Formats: sequence, structure tokens, C-alpha cells
Amino acid sequence: MRLFAPTLLISAAIFGASGSGQQKSIHRTLPTDHLGTVPVGVEAGIRMRDSRVYTQVRVTAIDDHFLHLVIREDSFTLAYGLHHQERTEKLPRSRVFRVYAAGLFYTDLPMTSEDHIAFDHYVDFALERGDYILIHDGTRNIGFFHSESEREIALSMTDGLHSFSRDAIRGCRIKGITCPATEGAGVAVVASAKGARNFTEALEATLPVDAKGKSFGVSAFQNMSGNKTADAMAASLKSKAVAHLTALGYRVADRETLPSVLKEKQLSQQGVLAGSDKALDQTAQNDFIISGNLESGGSDNYQVVINVVSTRSLAVVSSKIAQVEATEGASNPDAYRHNGFHASFLLGPGFSTYNVSGVQGFDTLSLSGTGLMVQFRGGFAIEESLILGLSIGSSFSREPSISATPDTLTEKRLTGRTLGLSTWGPSLTYYSQKNYFASLMVGAATAIYTDKQQEISVNNGFATSLALGREWWQSENFAMGISFNIIYSYIALTDLELLLKTTNGDVKDTNFAMSQLSFFLAFSVSYR
Repeated sequence: MRLFAPTLLISAAIFGASGSGQQKSIHRTLPTDHLGTVPVGVEAGIRMRDSRVYTQVRVTAIDDHFLHLVIREDSFTLAYGLHHQERTEKLPRSRVFRVYAAGLFYTDLPMTSEDHIAFDHYVDFALERGDYILIHDGTRNIGFFHSESEREIALSMTDGLHSFSRDAIRGCRIKGITCPATEGAGVAVVASAKGARNFTEALEATLPVDAKGKSFGVSAFQNMSGNKTADAMAASLKSKAVAHLTALGYRVADRETLPSVLKEKQLSQQGVLAGSDKALDQTAQNDFIISGNLESGGSDNYQVVINVVSTRSLAVVSSKIAQVEATEGASNPDAYRHNGFHASFLLGPGFSTYNVSGVQGFDTLSLSGTGLMVQFRGGFAIEESLILGLSIGSSFSREPSISATPDTLTEKRLTGRTLGLSTWGPSLTYYSQKNYFASLMVGAATAIYTDKQQEISVNNGFATSLALGREWWQSENFAMGISFNIIYSYIALTDLELLLKTTNGDVKDTNFAMSQLSFFLAFSVSYR
């Protein structure tokens, strides 16, 4: 039985004949479950792009252009009752939306499992996720990028493949990238323009003709391949672009993300950021921003789309494609990732307060002062970006000030003396995708008192610390960063004699407790 639904064409008009011109081998990558992998001989259901539906179908053969089918048609007559007959037909792959067989969806369109759940009809999917080409008469043609030559771009549309001359294109969006017309030429800059043999060659070819004397910000390359192991390559390509442009003599800055820079620029142009343009100039001061996408390009290769965006016009002014091997740009598969062994060293200034309780003759007794913190963390990733390890650290306040209630102390500062704390214990550290991190330690503490004659340590306390910060990759394995650190400890000092000089004479106590709260701004160097 075969069901038909009214045909719905997405574009109002089609310009250019299908298949005209020789197309280069630059094609949109097919999903894993494309139509060529439909199981043969299994009963299936087929929905076409024009919403026709075929049921009770078996696919008998598949080639590059057609699905060959056997269609079962049921009928009922008084003479013979229910009976069926089968006939053969072939459907153009370019007009098939998807096939459902053996519990799975198959399609030549760039659809994920989530897309199959969200979109029942091709029209809805194409309007939401598709590409488009706007030609000179204002007609918008919606479909999906199929291939290109230096003269034409081909879209896979509702009724098959259609080619459009670059000279007739006024604007387009290809693979999620808007490509406005170049100044004065009226010809759209296509996101996947002529390819190049390798990454650095493509990068140089992408630079605008007036690039001399201009500055570039290199933004993150996005991993669009669906392969998580390619994250390291995407990060490495950014570093490689920075290094290569610097070697060519350009002024280069490492930018975080392209959207944030362009958003600020756009808001400034609209007057939203009036009054803060000076700060904006420091953020988006480059003439151009370079970014790109890393996409699958074969079993052992990736395709890199490199885009140059003007921070003045907010437009893509140039774009090229590079074909790179899976190992290019990242000889270490764990480069720019928090895997395996991890070690961090932190050092920085801060401020500490020590509250002493239980001292006879005083309601309150406290010490405070500036100091220094040093800390080492080492461990292993129990999963990527989650580090379980050991933290060892010390913090010191030299010659802290001292105050008490009632105010009977004869000295207000511990001249020539140092009060400190050593901590150690298990730690758990988590890194976000942008290398923000949080680290928590819960363990033990040792109080340390030092003067010119002696150093006394007491090891019966509790300590915990929290670090919040961010690091920036300096190479494949090393990063540097900054963090805000909080340390709290509590120690019962039952075996240490405290001697205080007051206006009422010396006060001694051997049974008191001390709690410490410290805040430090630390700079870090980390491996992995």
C-alpha cells in the first residue's frame, strides 16, 4: 500500500539546471547511517522530501543515485478476498527524506538521532537546520549544501540537486555560516571556497589581500566532527595558527571565542555599549578574527574550514578549506586535555586571620596579617577533566598584628616572629571545557610558630581549602593560570604553652584552640 501527501516545495522558484558544471570533490560529509547503509531485504517505511510515504517496502539494491524497491500493494475482492501483489520501483536518493528499517533511521541529510525525534517532515528540518542561497531576484532557495566548483554551488533540495552560479548569488548560509556579498562585486563569499593542501597553506591563502600591517585575533577552532578525540586537534590548530601568523610577522592575539568579540562589537555599533567603548577597544582591537571548524573528512582525515571575519563589518571576508591528517597538529593524543597524571604548583600573596579561644583572662584574642601561600597538587584523572589527588601546602604570616578584649596587651605586633600553617590531604579538581577549575581539599593541619630561638609545630588540627580559577594552555601539556584560594583550619593547642605580656603581668595558658581563615590570590603552573 502506498500513501501520498500533497507536495510542498520549499523555494518559490528554482534557478540553474541540476547537474550543470563539473563539481569538485568537496561534499558535505554523510551521516554514519546514510541511505547507502540501509539493510537490504528488510521491510521498511520511506518518507520522501515532498511528504509522500511508502510502506510495506523492501530495499533490494542501493547505488549512488537510486534506492531499488519492491513495493507490496494489498487489495480486497469478493471473488478472491484479501490478496497482494508486488511491483518494483526505484527512488532517487536525492528526493528521499529518510528510511526507517530494523528500528533505525537512515538518511543522506546531516541529521542526528535527536533530529529524527524532533522532525517528522523534511520541510520542518530544512527550514530549521538547512542551508540557503539568495539570488539576485530575491528568491531564497532552501536545501542542504551538496558540492561546489569554482563557478557553482549545488544544493540538495526538495526535488533533487540544483546548481547555482556564483555570479547570481546575492547571499547565502552554507553549513551554518552566513556568507554576505563581497564589497562591490555582488558575488557571495562561500564558506567552503577553494580548498588547499595543508593547514598553514590554507591559512595563508585565507588572509585578506590588504592584510599587511593589520592585526589578527585567533579564536577557538570548533570540533564539529562528532569525534571527541579530535578536541585536542582543534585546540592544537588554534595554537598552530597563532604561531604561524606570528612567524609571518603579523600582530597576533589569542582570542577566547569569536561570538563574544563580535557580540560586543555589534552592541557597540548599536549604541548599547555607549560609555564603555574604551574597554571594548581593548577586547576587540584586532582588525580581523580567525576561527574555524574541524569536520570529518574520511577515515584518517579531517576537513578544516578556516574563516576570516572583519571586526568592522562583522562579515566573513575570506574562507578556505584544508585537508589534514588525524595526527597533524597534535602529535600527543592527550594534548590540551586533562588526562592521566596531573601536577600543579601555586604561589601567591594573601591575608590571614587567626582567632584564639579559651585563653584565660581574655574574651577575644586574634592575630592578622599579610602573608604568602605555596601549594602543590598532584594526582591522576579518574575521568577526563576530573582529577583525584593529594594536596600539600603552607601559608605564613610574618609579624602579624595582635589584638584582644579586654585590651591589656603590651605589644600589638609579634615582631620578629612568624605564624604559619601547613596542610595536607586528598583533593578533587574539576576543569571545565574553557579551563576554568575548582579544587577542594579536606585534610589535616599543622600550626607552625617561629621566632629567633625556636620553631614549634603542633599537628592535631583539621583543614580544608577551596580554589576557584582559570588556566590558559601554553603548550600541549603545560598551562598557567590564576586562582582565588580560601583556607580554613582549626587546631586544639593543648601541648603548647602560650605566653602573653599584659599590663597586669604575664598570662600563661596551655589549653586553648586556634582557628584560621585565609584568602590568597595565587598564580599557578600546571602539567596536563
